Amino acid sequence: MPADVSMFAYVPDKVAAKPPLLAVIHYCGGSAQAVFNQAKGGGLVAAADEYGFILILPSNANAAGQNGRCWDVSSKKAQTRDGGGDTHAIAQMVKYAITQYHANANRVYSTGDSSGGMMTQLLMAVYPDIFKAGAAFAGVPAGCSNVFDGSGLCGLPSQTAMQWGDRVRAMF
Repeated sequence: MPADVSMFAYVPDKVAAKPPLLAVIHYCGGSAQAVFNQAKGGGLVAAADEYGFILILPSNANAAGQNGRCWDVSSKKAQTRDGGGDTHAIAQMVKYAITQYHANANRVYSTGDSSGGMMTQLLMAVYPDIFKAGAAFAGVPAGCSNVFDGSGLCGLPSQTAMQWGDRVRAMF
């Protein structure tokens, strides 16, 4: 797994019995702290406090907690279950949190914007048995590159719905 990926968690004072988990994934250049601050401003932390769910905040920022890289969503290892990439690292965090916090494995979700949105889409494709739903903001479909060529096709030739489905099904 990538050596620069770290796990942070927000556990409210009053945790629900068998609490849900929500992975909140940062954007390019972001960090766990930056996305946590967004979650505070947007009411997500208040919702966690009210309803007792736990936030998992993966980060690949530097030691100072700044300048996180874009999540790897396009390499073979990232698009392969247990392939050792960023997806694998985040899935391991969730598995750990389920055990550590006695969370509900049937209520694991992901959200993120930009690169975090791309990672959300990929996590649901590579680990559909772990991530039950997700909300991606300004992301792209699983299997897209995070390098854009201006065609609007995320670095890929035009795909039919069946081809997109085949790409995702091949990931798990």
